[in-house]
Amino acid sequence: MAASTVTDTVDFYDLFRGRNGSSAAPAGAVVTPIRRREPAEGLHPYAAAIRDAWLDRLDQLPRPWVKGASWDTNSFVTARKLIELANSPWSGYDLATARADYLAHAPHDHVWDGCEKCWDQAAKATGAAGLPEPEPGEQYEPPPVTVLPDLDPAAEDAFWGARPLLRHLHDFARARRASPWAVLGVTLARILTATPAQVCLPPIVGGRGSLNTFVGLVGPSGAGKGVATAAATDAVHISGIKTARLASGEAIAHLYKRRLTKGEKDAGESDWTDATHARLVDVSEIDRFAAQSGRQGSTLMADLRAAWSGEMLGQVAADPSRSFLVEAHEYRLCLVAGVQPHRAGVLLDDADGGTPQRFLWLPVTDPDAPDERPEEPAPIAWSPPRLGSLVGVGGARMDLDPAIVAEVDAARLATLRGEGDPLDGHVYQCRLKVAAALALADDRLVVTTEDWDLSEVIMRKSAATRAAVIEAMERRTVEEGRRRAEADAARAITVEERTIDAAVRRVCVVITKKLRRTGDWVPHADLRRAVAGRDRAHFEDALRRLYEAGQIEHDGNVVHGGNGAYRLAGEDR
Repeated sequence: MAASTVTDTVDFYDLFRGRNGSSAAPAGAVVTPIRRREPAEGLHPYAAAIRDAWLDRLDQLPRPWVKGASWDTNSFVTARKLIELANSPWSGYDLATARADYLAHAPHDHVWDGCEKCWDQAAKATGAAGLPEPEPGEQYEPPPVTVLPDLDPAAEDAFWGARPLLRHLHDFARARRASPWAVLGVTLARILTATPAQVCLPPIVGGRGSLNTFVGLVGPSGAGKGVATAAATDAVHISGIKTARLASGEAIAHLYKRRLTKGEKDAGESDWTDATHARLVDVSEIDRFAAQSGRQGSTLMADLRAAWSGEMLGQVAADPSRSFLVEAHEYRLCLVAGVQPHRAGVLLDDADGGTPQRFLWLPVTDPDAPDERPEEPAPIAWSPPRLGSLVGVGGARMDLDPAIVAEVDAARLATLRGEGDPLDGHVYQCRLKVAAALALADDRLVVTTEDWDLSEVIMRKSAATRAAVIEAMERRTVEEGRRRAEADAARAITVEERTIDAAVRRVCVVITKKLRRTGDWVPHADLRRAVAGRDRAHFEDALRRLYEAGQIEHDGNVVHGGNGAYRLAGEDR
């Protein structure tokens, strides 16, 4: 077989596909190295189209900064695309030029100034990755601007009026002075917690999909996470839900199973803690999460990601008697966490692991809450589905409308070919769980396109809420940096003032000693020469201080030079 020649600039996915992106290169084919375009040849036309399109993306962002402007998201993805272009030898572009172009167009003002930080993060994420060389005559289609604005009032009204349950939750939340979005998030988590663990999503990608769901309720401490949880519990009565708190990642498995004694094993007792195999985990403040996940050797974040996907929990030990496992897809875990915007780093910093994309982010605030409390609607009840014979090999799979399957499959295919964002897989899976919860709330095991459309609205609200959290964190970082700089400057000024004061005092001592030894008028120039060279810059300040304190006298008429002469006050004349 002939050896293949591959340059370091070949895209990772190009190693597994043909140039058209659909088929692998024939066995034994020689991959021709990409020719480097010389600077004298100028920018490749296709590269120029890419550069202009992405810089135009930055130019289109709203200015000044407003909520939902998504400056950070667009700055990051634009920087990444320009870096990829500069890494492509065929482009005639280089990193220095790319960075200069980016900084000339990136948005910034007194509120948000994270463009350089976005560039550095993009450079780290991109590495040496480049773009494939275009075919002759190939045209570049510019991407749409990614902006994540909050929902407008008309869209929100249409959403809450789409179903009786949504209207009920909205009105109940307003009557209890809670955020409708937060109450909805808690209600969906409660519905999924109560749904038997066997109920799952069909295996569109890989294996079956778990309905385990995480909800982050975003707002300042005391803003309403507990209020929303209480309102959701009263608005829709669901029996049999067991709540829990987490101390560590290892503790997740212990929510469901216990170690049996030899006698209990011999008696055939079950190691499951109860028949529900379900827990609703309550995290009152994300700070506790941060403390637990920050411990050395903590597996909390990794174990939570595994639980979100319904994977196996626990550990396998060399001693079989010490192994402790919870089998995949045989448990239900939903989590509701209170997230203070300035302390959300424990989740957002784990973006590479996909943790933020696994959360549904909803606000606990309600800016449009009415002045007068509306009348509270009567509570309703919800019961989980009875499965009976629906449970088979692979669980009790919910049915999805074919249009939903096609959309999810297309997104996965793009990722598989290296054309999409790998993190979109988590976003689509999260949206599928939301759509499934809406179907279950309507007493259905079939997810319709209406469920899917409503889930898109919720995901848009989630994306806008998460974007607001990121912006709040970045503003806090800028403010903290400014405060540190001001504090450092103040300390530096204080140190300098003390240093100068000490020098002036030294000079004062020298002057008084000189005048005391002389016992008569001393010319200005002679006094100055008596001071060490390192302190002469403070000579005039020392004279002024001694004169204002009444310790020396000055006579400008004495013929001892142009600046007169000095003597100690009170000396005999």
